[in-house]
Amino acid sequence: ILAPPPAAGSSAAKIDLDAVLAAVASRTDAQIKHVQADDKRIVFRFADVMGDAFSPDKLPLTAQLFQQVYEDGNTIVNAAKGHFKRQRPFVVDPAIRIVVVQAPDYSYPSNHSTFAYEAAILLALMVPEKTAALFERAADYGHNRIVAGVHFPTDVEAGRISGSIIGNALL
Repeated sequence: ILAPPPAAGSSAAKIDLDAVLAAVASRTDAQIKHVQADDKRIVFRFADVMGDAFSPDKLPLTAQLFQQVYEDGNTIVNAAKGHFKRQRPFVVDPAIRIVVVQAPDYSYPSNHSTFAYEAAILLALMVPEKTAALFERAADYGHNRIVAGVHFPTDVEAGRISGSIIGNALL
């Protein structure tokens, strides 16, 4: 279902890398703090959209459900990562300083972006009046991986596609 990422050394790969370099060079301390908080793959990172009552201690069944959603999506995406074997930006360009803990494993598609869109789809069905804000938050969650220096924009886009497919399949 996913198109392959840009080939290493191609002009498209250079555009992808340049986007990461620009995001990393322009990140602020506030962005770094937000990026680091979004490193957690938990549905409760959507609390800024869902409200203060959206927390694991108040919603333990929601926590269990979305942990299973994460695990199912992660299994599928890791298979795709193993197929495409795309190196992460900080491996391609060691001058990139990352601001989260990240192994130098494969980057395409983004697990974080996949989870963000799975969560946005499912939450939007539960609270339809928040649909637009949920999808904006999912986009922000994915973009933060570029700002962190651990994903290319095409990794994040592939995560959006993967999350949309998996989220709808889970329904």
